[in-house]
Amino acid sequence: AIGFLLWILGLWSAGDAKLYAVFALLIPPELISKISTPLFAPELFINTILPVAAFFVVQLLYKTSLRKKKKALRKALSWKKILISIFVIFSTSWIAKYIASPEYVVPYYLIAILTVVGVSRLVYLLFSEYSLHFFALLSVINIFLHKQQILQTRYLVSLVVVSGGYLFVRFFLKNLGKHYTTKVPIGKLESGLFLIQGIKKDGNKEYARPIFFLKEKHHDEYLYYPRTHGVTKEEIANIQKLHRAGKLHCNHLRARQTIPFAPFIFAGAILTLICQGSILIALKTVL
Repeated sequence: AIGFLLWILGLWSAGDAKLYAVFALLIPPELISKISTPLFAPELFINTILPVAAFFVVQLLYKTSLRKKKKALRKALSWKKILISIFVIFSTSWIAKYIASPEYVVPYYLIAILTVVGVSRLVYLLFSEYSLHFFALLSVINIFLHKQQILQTRYLVSLVVVSGGYLFVRFFLKNLGKHYTTKVPIGKLESGLFLIQGIKKDGNKEYARPIFFLKEKHHDEYLYYPRTHGVTKEEIANIQKLHRAGKLHCNHLRARQTIPFAPFIFAGAILTLICQGSILIALKTVL
């Protein structure tokens, strides 16, 4: 289920999702003595994602200039983004309470941040222009279920911590994430490239989210719109035709660098067997 969800959200390729499912199904839980759940998949996910995320965050912070960090920080800390973030977090973070393991194998704040990022992305993709209405509905549900806890100090502290983490991941790292994109000359476009800009028929281009595979719809004003499987040969021909006609006023398009997760999934499986469960449990035992 985890691999499938990451695929439909456009975060993993179909091949990576299948490989994850294979490892999750082939390795029996009996081999893991400290496993916290009856399923192996959550442990594999933790041991795959956390080291990879830590590596890329450190690399991103190291390779980007101080000027770019300041620019990304200013964008992340705008009042509009802060207020929207608090609203989104208030409406979605309570779901983590029903996901977290009672043994707290994974820190609750981490689960809450991942839940907020995952649920909010899913809502934006599924409901687009009605997303704020859906978040409002989730907020009402939160108030109804937890009206006695909302004004407690512990809840307010959690809201602040998760808000900070969400701002860091959703806006600061996202702005810095352009470091993992490359400019590709229009004449050298290849099928399968993940172009992060939508190309309109009038020649205008803008950054856009990928289309959710369950929500395929025709964007009549677009010549190309980002999808999880990349640009096709036919779309490349249309883009190049638009460029030759002088309507596309640029010579390059920005493409996202794809990250093959297969080696990391394999390493996560080995790490799970070595640690006999989650790497977080192993680190907690050592420390």
